[in-house]
Amino acid sequence: MTREDIQAEARKWLHVKFVQRGRSREGVDCIGLVVMIGRAFNVPYEDITDYSLWPRQDRLLMKKAGEYLPYLPPSTPLPGTVGMFSERTLPCHVGIFSLKRGAVHLIHARIDPGCVIEEPWQHVPRDRLRLIAVFGWPGLVL
Repeated sequence: MTREDIQAEARKWLHVKFVQRGRSREGVDCIGLVVMIGRAFNVPYEDITDYSLWPRQDRLLMKKAGEYLPYLPPSTPLPGTVGMFSERTLPCHVGIFSLKRGAVHLIHARIDPGCVIEEPWQHVPRDRLRLIAVFGWPGLVL
């Protein structure tokens, strides 16, 4: 699998409706989007759906991602990798970095506007969502 493969798969989900705990073309949330991309490439995982919209104190999102996805230095987000974000201090959101027209973008499921979008990384509100970790995929060619 290549970074281009991951980006192409993520783009297949653009405009799919935001549904909390969603895991289908009928709707996904941010975690569901990453889970469905992983499924497309047969990445092993344990899908946990008993979470709320509020970040958890036990940092379960970070722990589970680290069990299945290799951690990468968060210095420069590479297209095709998974970004994990915190609101204040707790992990609460994930998305796939992409490259579009020579600029880094983020493909992610958002409550507002209610679907999966691809937006320029520079437009992601850094005061609300701070990049705290970057993960690759097993077998991803960087």
